[in-house]
Amino acid sequence: YSDGRKFHAMNSVTYAYLMSTLLNFNAAGALVTGMQNQMPVLGGDIVILDFMPDYNIVSGYGDLYLLVEREGTVLAASEHVKFIEDQTVFKGLARYDGLPVIAEGFVLMNIKGTDVTTSAVFPSDLANPVLGKLTITSAAASTVGSSDITMTGGQASGTFFGYKIGTNAAKVEYGTYHTGFTPITFTAGVATIAGLANADDGKILTVVEFYYGIAIAAGTATLNVKKSV
Repeated sequence: YSDGRKFHAMNSVTYAYLMSTLLNFNAAGALVTGMQNQMPVLGGDIVILDFMPDYNIVSGYGDLYLLVEREGTVLAASEHVKFIEDQTVFKGLARYDGLPVIAEGFVLMNIKGTDVTTSAVFPSDLANPVLGKLTITSAAASTVGSSDITMTGGQASGTFFGYKIGTNAAKVEYGTYHTGFTPITFTAGVATIAGLANADDGKILTVVEFYYGIAIAAGTATLNVKKSV
C-alpha cells in the first residue's frame, strides 16, 4: 500500500554514531564517511528527532502515516526576552497530531542490541493548561518536629517543587507563580519537612510542581507531625 519512500528517524547522537562507524579513507587519503542524509544499503531519508532515545531508530514508509495539522503555524518575535544581551528572539509554534495507518509499515530498532524504548515522557503541554494532580501523603517522622512526605504523579525531570502549610489548602491554578512557596526536594518520591511545631499537626499541606516557575500540578495532604511530649 506504500509508494516505497522510506525514512529513518533518530536523534543526533545515534546519527553521529552511525557516521563514525562508517568512517574510511578515500583515494586521496581524506577521512570520509559512507553515510550522509541517506541510510546506506536500505536507502531512505534520515530524519533527526532529538527527543528520541539514544541508539533507537524508527524506520518506515511515511505515506502510511496520517498527519493532521491541529492549529496553523504562528510566528512571533520579541526584543524583550534578551533585552540586556541586545538580542531578538524568534518563536514558531505549530500543533500536529498523527498515527500510523498501517502499523506493519514501521519498525523500531536499537542498534546497540538492547531493548528498544517504546514510551517517552513529553514536556508539559503549555497550549492546553490543565492543572495536573499530585498524590501526597504525610507521616510522622522519627525526629520531633518533622514529617515524611511522599509524592507520586510528578514529571520525570525538568521541574521543581514547593509547598505551603495552612488551615486550608493553598489556592493553586495552572500558571500560579512559585513565589511564596517553600522549596522542597524529593528523592525517589520522598522528602522530609523539619522545623514544624505541634500546632502544625493536622494542618493542610499543599505541594505544587513548577515548570519554568509556573504551577503545572498540585496535591494536598493532612500534615502528620512527630510531636514533642
